[in-house]
Amino acid sequence: MLIAFLQGRSQTPSFNFQKLGSEEGLNNSNIFNIEQHQNGLMYFTTQNGIYFYDGYKFDKLNIDSLKSNALLNVSLKNSAELLLSIRDEGIANFNLKTKKYQFEPNLKYPSAADNFIITDKYAYLLTAQIRIIIIDLATGKKMPDEFKKNKKDDINQAFCVFKTKDNKILVGRSDGLYDATEGTQKRLDILKGLKINSIAQSKDGKLIVGSSGKIIILNNDKIEREITPKYKNKGITFQLGGEKSITKLIVDDYDRIWFTSYPDENLYLYQNDITYDVFDILGIPPTLINCVYRDKTQNIWVGTYSDGVYFIQNPFFNSINFNFRGKVLNVNEVFFKQDLLFAATSNGLFGLNINNNQTKILSHPDEFITEPINGISEINGIIYYYKRSQFDMSQSLFSDSKKIYHFKPIIVKQFVAIENNKSIVADWQANILLCNGDASKTLDTLISFPDYRVSVNALLKNNDYLFVATSTGFFVYDFKSKKYQAIVSPELNYKINDIALINGRLYAAHEAGITDVRAKKLIQQVGNLRLNGVKKIKEFNGQIWLGTLDGVFICDKDLQPVKILNKSTGLPSNSINDITLNEQNVCISTARGISIAALKDITGFDPTLKPVVINYISVDGKNLNTASDTIALNADQSDISVYFYSPFFNKPSKQYYRYRRDEGDWKVIENTSFELGSIEGGKHKIEISASVDNITWSPGAVVLIKKEQKLTETQWIYWLFTVGALLLITGISFVWVKRVKLNATKRLQEEQQVNLLKHQAMNALLSPHFIFNSLTSIQNYINTNNSLKASEYLAKFSRLIRMIIEKASQSDITLNDEIARLTYYLELEKERFKNKFDYIINLDEQLNGAEIKIPNMIIQPHVENCIIHGILPKHSHGTLSVTFKKESKNKMLITIEDDGIGLIKAKEHAKTGHKSLGTSTIKTILEINSKLTGKDQKVTMVDKSTLDPKDSGTKITIELEQ
Repeated sequence: MLIAFLQGRSQTPSFNFQKLGSEEGLNNSNIFNIEQHQNGLMYFTTQNGIYFYDGYKFDKLNIDSLKSNALLNVSLKNSAELLLSIRDEGIANFNLKTKKYQFEPNLKYPSAADNFIITDKYAYLLTAQIRIIIIDLATGKKMPDEFKKNKKDDINQAFCVFKTKDNKILVGRSDGLYDATEGTQKRLDILKGLKINSIAQSKDGKLIVGSSGKIIILNNDKIEREITPKYKNKGITFQLGGEKSITKLIVDDYDRIWFTSYPDENLYLYQNDITYDVFDILGIPPTLINCVYRDKTQNIWVGTYSDGVYFIQNPFFNSINFNFRGKVLNVNEVFFKQDLLFAATSNGLFGLNINNNQTKILSHPDEFITEPINGISEINGIIYYYKRSQFDMSQSLFSDSKKIYHFKPIIVKQFVAIENNKSIVADWQANILLCNGDASKTLDTLISFPDYRVSVNALLKNNDYLFVATSTGFFVYDFKSKKYQAIVSPELNYKINDIALINGRLYAAHEAGITDVRAKKLIQQVGNLRLNGVKKIKEFNGQIWLGTLDGVFICDKDLQPVKILNKSTGLPSNSINDITLNEQNVCISTARGISIAALKDITGFDPTLKPVVINYISVDGKNLNTASDTIALNADQSDISVYFYSPFFNKPSKQYYRYRRDEGDWKVIENTSFELGSIEGGKHKIEISASVDNITWSPGAVVLIKKEQKLTETQWIYWLFTVGALLLITGISFVWVKRVKLNATKRLQEEQQVNLLKHQAMNALLSPHFIFNSLTSIQNYINTNNSLKASEYLAKFSRLIRMIIEKASQSDITLNDEIARLTYYLELEKERFKNKFDYIINLDEQLNGAEIKIPNMIIQPHVENCIIHGILPKHSHGTLSVTFKKESKNKMLITIEDDGIGLIKAKEHAKTGHKSLGTSTIKTILEINSKLTGKDQKVTMVDKSTLDPKDSGTKITIELEQ
């Protein structure tokens, strides 16, 4: 037996990160300190002032009379106040609402405090990592700091000061750790004689101490463990004696230790007994680090001397990718065995010890053609993996501390073990076979598809039936009759990716969503979430997990979404291939590697955002002071606009916002501002909420408005008379208009047949136009030599072509079909233009997408123009939204809106004589429809800057009378 063996090696973790600087509004790259406000905003102390950041842009605090280079450090005192350390002056209190500062009593001290802690009794001022000054706040008296070493004039330096969870004040000095809680420093015996450079505390209360060349963990005043980091790269600068002091130290809630060592040019991570160079992993060049901070959601912020800020997303997932010749491999499936994980990738099989990240190649990648591993199964103690090539059939071994596991390849595409030591397999020639237990011998041929190109994606046996998911549809084999049949149904007319039997329901997963097979029900949306390319469906502990192209949707037993896991929660990709669960861990396989997390961390994960922060309120173009809980307006004030923050830092930072007035219905908005317009007199309550997943919403932030009433607002009799007169006039007008319409009907009947032919011809004109643009999107990506993305493009485009061909001759299309087709187009354009824009499709809950029909192909040309002529010419990221809303009982509004350069500037950029054939045809279609049906259908376009000079973009409204 030939055993393929490769020495185990350490696999590096993967993190999403972002560099923040001038492009986001941070106009100084020297960052002294980072802290997070209780409302979620991040505050940055820089060389020229204080900036705060909400995940999108930086704003600078306006502090009156403060010199630009006088600020040394900032500490958050409470929700409304900051403490400022000002060079040569002392500690001042700054009020965030009044924007004024004044010096704290007894703390106007002419010394530079680079770091400080203030308690109820004492102020602890650390100066340039040399001296610690302790001041009695009641008397202003400076406590002594006279610690000397044996050598003359050799000062016992103070390197750090730290406040523990039980409010002890610890000082790290040249000769040990000191307790200064009561104002007098007392050296602790536990680390006597050791140089203490940094102090941190873990979630369970253990002290983590950085010393000369090592990290010491203290538990209940005893040394629990000493860690000596082993560095991959050596710094270019060393201290005397060659030591690398641990100078900055952070411990997160996942027991990851983040630290720097002298000369502080790299950030390191200690995890699973391995030291990782984080900057090297992320491709960040060495740079001098001033500070490292962990926010309330465990993300890591690095402030540098001259390179701005680095934000490192630090999720509960451990993300790992597998590489071959510099290419990240797609992971098709994983298999857990004790502490080992086996990954079936697009080119080879890999083993991973999740305790120490040691990896081993179990089936070698092919250097010339890919060697995909489709799946893994264990039979009688041997782990079999499915492959295609027969060139290398060698077996391999992988072991943990307790057991050696044997691996053996089998040449199948899909495999299912059944009773009586038998199995059902799908081979690579589109045959479904009954085999012995390890698939080494064929017993019978169950299905032989006539087209060998059919891809079998999943098998499921239930009683006397075998369900088969293929690239051409859904099939069922009956073991009693020994016959199979295709289930022909519009709900299953897709490439089927997976099959699952959950709570007595048979589900098929496909690119358009999932189908309840027996109920013949197509499910394209769960809650408010649209399903896009479902690849896997799993049930675990009463919940249904859906692996989609937009991440993992966790739903309850009724398919109501509970949580979303995607790139913003730490996954390396939103394209999910497999989900593996046990009682301890969850592993998610993606197009860019795997992510592992403890099941308790996912179930305990709360995606709820903090309440939004009201930034300011504008009335008639003037900003109001929002210090009061209630905003008082006089009767003449109107045009109210509300601006708010919703801090969120993970990327991509897709958020949802909504507001409501006086306990009415929630209105979803796209930006962190909205206009109330003119409101009537009286008391009003405005609530604002935010969400990152459109499932869980933050508690509502409340704005109370009290407005004086106008005289006319109290004259109800006058208004009653006016309404009565209007009703009378309306009634007379209705009778007259109805008579006119009856006379016009006869004349229009003769024109209807001709108009119908024109309508169908225009649809035939638009379909090639749509296909051409989609082909262009695919071609651009293929030219970049990205075969994985090219394959994904072709799959999406095939679905698009099918819908276009099927619907081309139809004058009307259902709302669900139009949304599905529009989603495919937008996904192609988004990837083509490298995520230049995000899109949102909103469907009013009052609209039945399966029953309502709209004119065919009236949306895509407008969407295309918004992308090409609106968003692409702008220099920043764009957003496109399409909203389907029931305006009244008989009217529906379709709104297409972008934040691009707008119609006016687009016309300036357009080529001379250019005219959009698609949009002009849409206008003609709607005019013909109005004549055909007698129902009003029209389209309007407006440049948003004409409505509000501060706004930009285009707003297109299509009104359809039902």
